Amino acid sequence: MLTRRAVPSLSFPCRSRAQPLAAWPRTLRSAPGARALAVDTRDDLLLVLVQGKGEIVLVSLSSGQVVGRVSGVSTSDDYGEDHGDHDRAVNIRTVTSVLPLNGRAATTFTLTLTGTNLFGAIEVRLARPSAFRGKSEDHGRGRGLVKIARDITFRVSNIEVNTAATQLTATVTTSAQTVVGARVVIVSRPNGESSFILVAGNTFTVIP
Repeated sequence: MLTRRAVPSLSFPCRSRAQPLAAWPRTLRSAPGARALAVDTRDDLLLVLVQGKGEIVLVSLSSGQVVGRVSGVSTSDDYGEDHGDHDRAVNIRTVTSVLPLNGRAATTFTLTLTGTNLFGAIEVRLARPSAFRGKSEDHGRGRGLVKIARDITFRVSNIEVNTAATQLTATVTTSAQTVVGARVVIVSRPNGESSFILVAGNTFTVIP
């Protein structure tokens, strides 16, 4: 929906998954120059295009509060995908701890991840760190390193995320062909993944 002129606040009826219609209409203050709206039904967000700042403001439809801002200003490195916008996003999903830290081939266990913004997770991948030689050698025009690097000897199912989006549990089964070594644990959502850089907080190690 487009407005006819820039406005500092918005007021409209809307139904949220977390709140009944009776809680609306509500006035949402984003920033002067709001020019267009979109609703993200998956994440329960209102996206407000703010012309004056060249940014998209993310407003929670549950609380009515601004929960993030995405810059829409073009820069000199926009010729290809280098994950710069992903790595600096205010709502980036992170994995800060993995339990258990290690496991063996041909076993089944419950994997528990702690992090931030884990809501909407549709897949957990365990990937070979050696496949990531940089940000992306295909500059966003290839098949995607995360998919290529995925270790297919891991099968992940029963993904569940708590209401605070800070903890994720999943059932993981390794095959007899799973080889010894470290894996990067990556949480995927429809709009991106957690970091694929191997650090202590997102590492699972297969031991003999």
